[in-house]
Amino acid sequence: MLINLTNTLPRLALDENPRRKRIKIQLQSTNVDAANTGGLFVDFGTQPGITVGAISQGEVLIAGDSIEEPQAGGVIDEKYKKQVWIRSDKADMSVTVEEDVEAAA
Repeated sequence: MLINLTNTLPRLALDENPRRKRIKIQLQSTNVDAANTGGLFVDFGTQPGITVGAISQGEVLIAGDSIEEPQAGGVIDEKYKKQVWIRSDKADMSVTVEEDVEAAA
């Protein structure tokens, strides 16, 4: 799913999902979106701040970076099943968020 961030406010990208088995969050490269020159702050379960170095900043992505879990055949950590919050430090950036889930029993 493509998300266009029109402001710098925190945004819920994905709800908590205990059946999540894979997640990928990617800040589009500047070749795809020339406006992606800032940072994307990602946190799981809480809203991220946009102050670099603060405990609340979460994980920081710059253009072309991604978070992908689990790594090569592993099992996804429970942290990545929580709500996914994103926040950019400048407006007009785009990010893709993907998830795969286990089938319902």
